[in-house]
Amino acid sequence: MKTTSCWAISIVVLGMFGAAQAQTPDPWANPIGADHPGFSDASSTVGPGTVQAELGAEFAFSDDTTGALGLLARFGIVDGLEARVEIPSLILPMPDGQDTVLDSVELGVKWQFMSGDSISLAVLPALMIPAGFEGASVGGVSGALSLIADISLADDFTLTTSVTPRLVRVDNPVDADELDTTFDLSFAMGVGWALTRAIGLYIEGWGVVAEAGDSVDVTPAADLVFTVLITPNMMIDLYGGAIFGDDTTPYAGLGYSVRF
Repeated sequence: MKTTSCWAISIVVLGMFGAAQAQTPDPWANPIGADHPGFSDASSTVGPGTVQAELGAEFAFSDDTTGALGLLARFGIVDGLEARVEIPSLILPMPDGQDTVLDSVELGVKWQFMSGDSISLAVLPALMIPAGFEGASVGGVSGALSLIADISLADDFTLTTSVTPRLVRVDNPVDADELDTTFDLSFAMGVGWALTRAIGLYIEGWGVVAEAGDSVDVTPAADLVFTVLITPNMMIDLYGGAIFGDDTTPYAGLGYSVRF
């Protein structure tokens, strides 16, 4: 009788352990997804109550090497909706005498209004608030609106594309007390490839169409991104590319993203 009771208890305990194992979610089922790096953001948002920080450093190699830091903080509100605070470019002092310049602080909201197996769509309005640094490209409160699409091409391939029109208030070159309004349109298209559960590649072409007096300037660029998931909530990235124009400017950078 005692032996039968022991066997019964053992079976119950093993059953409870198996059920607990079956109910434990796989942390890799929902790994971190970052908007950094790459010129285009993804359509995905962070989950409700989630905080995610994305940090990056980038260096451009023209006649003089320049460097900049970037920071993006994302806050999940409800499913498909997040608030964002971003410092897109804090220009670093370099040996050639370059000054520290904080271009602007951006406040935005990303809304993924369509999420499907084959296509997801999002909109991202943002306000660009000048930081008051001399030499900054944003002179007054400005606005941008990104339209973003993610399209599944195959099990391990995703196409991401975006279009972002901006109205930017800039300092008048003649009258320091006046601001001018300029318009530009940026665009990007890239393909991501999940090599393994933790390693990915992303190749992207992007560009900016901007007013230049009575004419229009088109600046194309391309980059290649390598990402590694350290844990389901932590990612690093390395990337390099070039901006093409009258002169070709290579650039490279690295980033770190973490989800809480």
